[in-house]
Amino acid sequence: MKHILFVRHAKSDWSDGTLSDFDRPLNRRGKHDAPLMAKHLKKIGCVPTFILSSPAKRAFSTAKLFAKEFGIDKSAIKTDEILYESFTAQLIGAVAQLPDDHDIAAIFSHNPATTSAIAQFSDDYIGNVPTCGIGVISFEGTEWAALTPANAKLSKLLIPKQVLDEYQ
Repeated sequence: MKHILFVRHAKSDWSDGTLSDFDRPLNRRGKHDAPLMAKHLKKIGCVPTFILSSPAKRAFSTAKLFAKEFGIDKSAIKTDEILYESFTAQLIGAVAQLPDDHDIAAIFSHNPATTSAIAQFSDDYIGNVPTCGIGVISFEGTEWAALTPANAKLSKLLIPKQVLDEYQ
């Protein structure tokens, strides 16, 4: 069984209007929430061994905070420009490029594509995945390229406000 984690970047800082959207950093809450969400993934036994991230500062910073919690060196995080300002099909398509020798992988990206991608695998309506929210998609295949909404399902939707209460 394989699991792909679609992770929306943690809360970003809008205070410096001179920064480009690409260069916006995480705010204090984002820096707080990301390691705790990663800690929760460890607790439930859903630790990725491969991380792919948008190169935008807020997404890559979120990926680094998760990687640190998982004991993965930040140099092992792969980036792909397509994940910044991506469409749903591009985000789901990025899964096909993941190395098949990893059974749990995480992709760190942005809305609206993250919410839309997660919703593709759910029978329930998902209107918005909040910052640092995680959709865990599970499927029985052995090759990432075989993953489709027809053969995979959302097995967990982790929302920070629900998860983080247990760490406060």
